[in-house]
Amino acid sequence: MAKKVFLEEIRHIFPKKYEILIILNPDIDENKFNQFLDKVKGIMSKNNAEFLDFEDWGTKKLSYEIKKFNKGRFIVIHFEANGSFILELERNLKIADDCMRFQTIVLVKNTELKKEKEKEEKEKEEKEKEEKEKEKEKEEKEEKENKEESVVNE
Repeated sequence: MAKKVFLEEIRHIFPKKYEILIILNPDIDENKFNQFLDKVKGIMSKNNAEFLDFEDWGTKKLSYEIKKFNKGRFIVIHFEANGSFILELERNLKIADDCMRFQTIVLVKNTELKKEKEKEEKEKEEKEKEEKEKEKEKEEKEEKENKEESVVNE
């Protein structure tokens, strides 16, 4: 029993990687949008969370109305933080006027590894393509030189 209590106490101490999907008001202008992002980053810095990445998916149609809107602006934020920080972030998002919905998930190591492997594979493919193109260019140059030599020799 004591071990279980101890594990629950330290669970929130070690940082994990998280991803949060936020649906914002579709009519938000760029100035308010940047203010919203700065507010989220400020909350993160105050609570020792590390902002990793940000993706703006743009405005998309919703499958059902949320706060009388048929569309929403989707953003995804990746960050690293302690478990106790999530409650603070979600509390602030509930208060925010432009935030219609949000969902936070913990990134699992396996999914991260898959993404890293996919990136590595793409990089390898790109390098191979570049090498093949360089080889082709070399061969074409050699062929031109050989043709020029044969013309000069004749």
